[in-house]
Amino acid sequence: MNNATTKITATPITFAPIFTHLKLKKNTSMMSKAEFRAFVKEDFRIHIELKLSTLEHGVIYTLKKMCGKSFWNSHHPAARRGPGRYISQLVKEGRLPLISLENNSSKSKQYMLK
Repeated sequence: MNNATTKITATPITFAPIFTHLKLKKNTSMMSKAEFRAFVKEDFRIHIELKLSTLEHGVIYTLKKMCGKSFWNSHHPAARRGPGRYISQLVKEGRLPLISLENNSSKSKQYMLK
């Protein structure tokens, strides 16, 4: 009987946001926290605006569902809260053609096309 053991090594997971919609004026690692947060918010806003044409009327969406799996997962979970609030504010101000659904049991905000 062979008693060989398998060595398991941990691989760190890194999040590298995909900033495909914005032209970088400087490297994101050189930005202040405030600059980086503003940059991420704008990246989410532009991404949502580009995705609006693919959304269907009468369908309920979360921000995660609107963004798509690859874009959503490219941002660290902590970095998604600010853009979520920002998108919610844009919807309240009428700057995005979405309706916020207030009475839901989900922790995530839900939206529909106007």
